Amino acid sequence: LPSRKGEKDGQEKYYDYVYPLSTKLKGEIDVKLIQSLEESRKKSEEKGQNEDISQGEQEKEMQKMEEEQQKRKGR
Repeated sequence: LPSRKGEKDGQEKYYDYVYPLSTKLKGEIDVKLIQSLEESRKKSEEKGQNEDISQGEQEKEMQKMEEEQQKRKGR
């Protein structure tokens, strides 16, 4: 929502122009939104870790294939 800048107790703060919901409900929505973002970030990090593991496994497989090719050439 649009907000405006104001001062309170000598400090600058932002205030919403309109509250379509009660202050309590707005606070609950904000909490849920933050929780959802944190869960999404964790899932993204876990996915990145899983991709790192699979890349490591792929590198091992490539090394095995190269070793087998070298053994065949040595015959």
